[in-house]
Amino acid sequence: MQKNQFVVKAANTTSPKPAPKAGYAAKPSADHKYSHKRPDHKAAKSAPVIGSTVSKPNFKPQSKATPLHMPAKTAHAHTAASAPKAHAPQSALKSVARFQDLDVPVILLDAIKSMNYETPTPIQAQAIAPALEGRDILGCAQTGTGKTAAFLIPMVAQLLKNPENTGLILAPTRELAAQIETVLRDLTVNCKSLNHAVLIGGMSMQPQMRALSKRPRIIIATPGRLIDHIDRRTVSLLKCSFLVLDEADRMLDMGFAPQLREILKTVPPKRQTLLFSATLAPEVRKLTQNYLRNPVEVMVGTTSKPAEKIKQSSVSVDAKQKADVLLDEINARKGSIIIFARTQHRADRLCRTLKTYNLDVGVIHGGKSQGQRNRALQAFRDEETRVLVATDVASRGLDIPHVAHVINYDLPQQPEDYVHRIGRTARAGESGEALSMITPEEKHLWKKITQLLQSQ
Repeated sequence: MQKNQFVVKAANTTSPKPAPKAGYAAKPSADHKYSHKRPDHKAAKSAPVIGSTVSKPNFKPQSKATPLHMPAKTAHAHTAASAPKAHAPQSALKSVARFQDLDVPVILLDAIKSMNYETPTPIQAQAIAPALEGRDILGCAQTGTGKTAAFLIPMVAQLLKNPENTGLILAPTRELAAQIETVLRDLTVNCKSLNHAVLIGGMSMQPQMRALSKRPRIIIATPGRLIDHIDRRTVSLLKCSFLVLDEADRMLDMGFAPQLREILKTVPPKRQTLLFSATLAPEVRKLTQNYLRNPVEVMVGTTSKPAEKIKQSSVSVDAKQKADVLLDEINARKGSIIIFARTQHRADRLCRTLKTYNLDVGVIHGGKSQGQRNRALQAFRDEETRVLVATDVASRGLDIPHVAHVINYDLPQQPEDYVHRIGRTARAGESGEALSMITPEEKHLWKKITQLLQSQ
């Protein structure tokens, strides 16, 4: 298995400044679809390829690019006895070797088979079986490991067996809510009794109210919009027996703790709760202690470490040359690319700049309407656009299998966000590459990131 590679290279400082739009090259032919060069671009002066021999910022000079070894911790799970009835000890808890062996309704097994699910990922293998037994779950794993199916399969199975009950899934962002709905649609394609509603901000309340009037069995919601409906008394959670808190750490980071407390007051205390998080910060532990009953803890891998099949590299660059170096990097790569910028304004400006070179580019950030974000994501998902520029709104939850590269045009302010950003590539065991562009002003951020990665 390919190990994490961490290679540092020097930027090509001889690249000319971007030319005005009037002189951009014509759109390339199909046999050269990934080349979008400046008119005076010379191949001989492109940025060095990944793996060039240079020194590493913030480290001793090295004559050879070397891997940064960050051995993963052994996957493990812990559990405590659950009230009100006794449960099997941790060693006796089942894991799932094959989806077809699950003790779930046939209609759900057929849907799982039609989705080409065969072998569960580690988080699925360890979480699904105890969840089917009614246990609360605290799940922690790297991004891109299949957490969505790990909670949706038990939820759908339980609700099919208990037709009077309902389920609630809380997610931090609209994009993650939409992604969860996509998987839910596939799992319930033949389950007509399991209708659902999606309650997210940035969309009209009226269609959501109409969906709620049909008494959905499953609600997928962002905390703020669900509070809006609770205040309007357009939603009732009195029959909610299955609660999922997805990306709980992100919800807390975004300041949703007060909303979560209000929502959980309206959910019956007698329920099953599954909490999934990419990290186990103290705030997440506190949330677990307050709202979960002796949960089975499922820890898979090292959550502050990127997936092993991501080849990581960095390039030192002057701020004024970032756009030139970025274009060189795009030209040197094949496949879809997500580029992360620090602010909404920088994301918009970068998108406009790249379009002047005849690149197919989309952009998403919190300042866009939900319709605009949906259209940009769908175009990228359908490969109508090759490049997606984003702020950290896309750093979690987005599951687009064909993303080959992630480029940090601006470094994140929090080291943990680096892991979530580059986790948009190498999804579900695939390989991918991540490049970080480091200006002198960002060296302190880069130092924190490397310290986090090397601590694992």
